Amino acid sequence: MDSKIRNSIIVIGLITIALLVYYYSEKTEIIITDTKAPEVKPKVKTNKVKKSIKKLSVDMILINKGTFQMGSNVKKDEKSIDSAVSKARKSHDFELSNNGLDDENPIHSVTISEFYIGKYEVTQAQWKSVMKNNPSNRRGDNNPVEKVSWYDAVEFCNKLSEMNGLEKCYTGSGNRTTCDFSANGYRLPTEAEWEYAASGGESLGFPTNFKYSGSDRLNDVGWYRSNSAVIVHTIGKKKPNEIGIYDMSGNVWEWCWDWYDPAYYRNSPDIDPKGPSMNTNRAIRGGSWGGGACLLSYCKPKG
Repeated sequence: MDSKIRNSIIVIGLITIALLVYYYSEKTEIIITDTKAPEVKPKVKTNKVKKSIKKLSVDMILINKGTFQMGSNVKKDEKSIDSAVSKARKSHDFELSNNGLDDENPIHSVTISEFYIGKYEVTQAQWKSVMKNNPSNRRGDNNPVEKVSWYDAVEFCNKLSEMNGLEKCYTGSGNRTTCDFSANGYRLPTEAEWEYAASGGESLGFPTNFKYSGSDRLNDVGWYRSNSAVIVHTIGKKKPNEIGIYDMSGNVWEWCWDWYDPAYYRNSPDIDPKGPSMNTNRAIRGGSWGGGACLLSYCKPKG
């Protein structure tokens, strides 16, 4: 394993829930071996042992340390809200806060430390290599895995860490699950890390202020109700954002580490915020093929 690996991040999504993996290495190759070397004795002919090896290659992208403006002060009746997104949000079958965008304000300055992030959502093939199952509804090795709970995502992270000889980030179970952010294994991103990466980080030295992750045109970068035929799609078929990450707008909702709290932005830390210490639901971001793809600083339903 590359010595440059720091603390790895994974994102997991939901509409039927799916997942994105964020790692701290530029390219990680996970190799699983299942071999037992036979005892070799002098002058005794032995058969060659065939090695069963599975490789899980993950392309990674560096997100440089930087400061960005997180959140939104957009009101429900302002024309700057994309009408398609607004309609899709109203039609979603998950619970939304009655305050609309109140959980996205105020806009506040947040500094995020450097990390690496995966280019693609975790595929069903990758999930099967780690978890030995496939909960997805629409099957396809290169489709993002679906129907994954937040607890499934945490288990995936720990197993992936264990496979690579890294420290597991998560301990405990249920609502008492805790994350050791100093561990060198894999984990979910915080909501702030997710939004920073989706917005392109400090890739160009200045904010692009796109509506979606990589473009103002949703059709260019995301799968949503109007263009998806209401099915999940293979990873990486739309354009990436400025730093090369795919499908952060639409296709599948993505899990974050944070507990969901509509008032959290009002008193959150300005350096590497990690969400409330406890609540009832977890935050998800990004939008999906079954509804709208959310604006970068808009649409933060609880999971």
